[in-house]
Amino acid sequence: MDASSTTNIILIVVALFIIISIVAIVFWVLMLIHAITKNTTETQIVWIAVMIAFGPLAALIYYFAVKKPLDAQAFTGSTVKGTTSFK
Repeated sequence: MDASSTTNIILIVVALFIIISIVAIVFWVLMLIHAITKNTTETQIVWIAVMIAFGPLAALIYYFAVKKPLDAQAFTGSTVKGTTSFK
């Protein structure tokens, strides 16, 4: 391996890191907006504080714990305990 190929590998890794970071930040902002505007449960303030403190990791947990069940509820018309209908 010469210096040129090592530099190219480093640039590719850095570029991938930047792209993944941008995607994670966008996802975090979208989940934060959802928590602020759509989440009307008694845990709304807690979720917002947790997402601000722990960033994209908390946003990922929020997605599977809150947003996905709410989306399923809106799609099927069923109720999920601790949530309200947005119809």
